[in-house]
Amino acid sequence: MLARAPRLLRSLCTAALILACAGPGCADDGTDEGDERAEGDEGGEADATISAAGWSFGECLGKCSGTLTLAADDALDLAILDWETQTTVGNTGTLTAAGREQIDAAAVALVGVALDETYGCPDCDDGGASRITLIREGQSTEHNYEFSNPPAELAPADALVTELIAALRTCTDGELLTLDEGCEPIEP
Repeated sequence: MLARAPRLLRSLCTAALILACAGPGCADDGTDEGDERAEGDEGGEADATISAAGWSFGECLGKCSGTLTLAADDALDLAILDWETQTTVGNTGTLTAAGREQIDAAAVALVGVALDETYGCPDCDDGGASRITLIREGQSTEHNYEFSNPPAELAPADALVTELIAALRTCTDGELLTLDEGCEPIEP
């Protein structure tokens, strides 16, 4: 776990920046991270990707919130907060070429689609909340909805990030990702 600590810390910091800067009109973070893929895109498709996703439960004991960060270098970081112990546990991995292709395709399909910041009543009646952060044409936006109940437009993207979260949580390699060494299953 110590070997993964710097990467996990970077993930938490990245997630915090994404959450702090996810509204309309939010400017670029000033880094060049991720620009390589946009410049190298020879298909002429729009610049779009999913940069983060997560969930939270307001009235909860145990592992009440988690964030999956998808970095431009295809690194995946899953960080889960245990409310009772106030500790963060997590696992890391790397998107496969197929995983990156599917993530980007889901985001590109949303370019030009008007999306609301909030759908339904996330975390009302202890039902939990899900969120997904998109970068479309240089703009980062966060979209919140009831846990496991995405709006139709976000359903394909939600299904992909849910699959990535489950794989990182259970330490299961698959078509979308390969796990980093030392993966330990995280109990619900």
